[in-house]
Amino acid sequence: MILFDDNAFKKAFSEYEAIIAVMACGIAVRQLAPLLKDKWDDPPVVVVDAGLNNAISLCGGHHGANELAKRLAKTGAHPVITTATEVLHRPSVENIADTLDCEIVNRDSTRAVNSYLLRSDLPVINISGPKVVMVDPDVTVLKKKGVRKEGVEKEEVREEGVEKEEVRKEGVEKEEVRKEGVEKEEVREEGVEKEEVREEGVEKEEVRKQGDNQKTGVIIGIGTRRDVSSGNVVDAVNKALAEQELKLSDVELFASATIKENESGLIEAIFGMGGQIVFIPAEVINSINVPSASEAKRLGLNGVCEPCALALSRENKLIMKKKVYDNVTIAIAQ
Repeated sequence: MILFDDNAFKKAFSEYEAIIAVMACGIAVRQLAPLLKDKWDDPPVVVVDAGLNNAISLCGGHHGANELAKRLAKTGAHPVITTATEVLHRPSVENIADTLDCEIVNRDSTRAVNSYLLRSDLPVINISGPKVVMVDPDVTVLKKKGVRKEGVEKEEVREEGVEKEEVRKEGVEKEEVRKEGVEKEEVREEGVEKEEVREEGVEKEEVRKQGDNQKTGVIIGIGTRRDVSSGNVVDAVNKALAEQELKLSDVELFASATIKENESGLIEAIFGMGGQIVFIPAEVINSINVPSASEAKRLGLNGVCEPCALALSRENKLIMKKKVYDNVTIAIAQ
């Protein structure tokens, strides 16, 4: 917490990722004006009055302030949000990117695209590489964020023109990758065997854990009948995982359509399993080609479980197509 003085906002800008200012809006505006540079880099700012009546998303609405104002509603404060897409209950590029766990490559495009989204829906098109994509200034390009799981970090080191990569895991010694005819790397971990994978003529390793086929971080897409029970959902998930020789700990996220976001049985089941669920917008679902026919066509969707699983997947690959378990449909992607 920073007590207010003439340098309070300057200090907060340099030290904090988000700012909640308990004061009058006018004071905050005068203090913020000289500091604001770029909405993509400036910390989001929410102003709360001294009586905790209102939480006003003042700066960086699409960059965290709107969400922060909504979270402050738990204190009893009314979230005041003025960004057009939220006020008109329309999607924004930033929200779509967050939903899909992506970063925005060409930030300047968002103004034109968000303006169009105020009037009409736009398709979200998934392109698998390798490809070169050329786009107009009013097309936003999203890129999947890097994979980081369970404390595993990847970094690149350049040495004598050769790229090297270090992977650090608990109890795993540092490995070396040597390319261009240099010896292959070794990874040592209790019970970990090594194998070789060939990529562009360069040998690299793949880690195998005792009998584990590395099916970790999967996405489970779920469709349900209306008013499904949490027990039905849990049973369906457990059966699907067992059939694929997976465990609950292998699941990174659950996904379903936004039309299911008020299904209490679904939400209760996911939270009961200790998982997280992301609800995918219709425009994203309908931009993804799926192999199975779906009754969701009558709801204006080309599917639920399959496109939702694929929307959040990193490899854009279904390892289990849609299967029906009583009132629940399940698909699994990685």
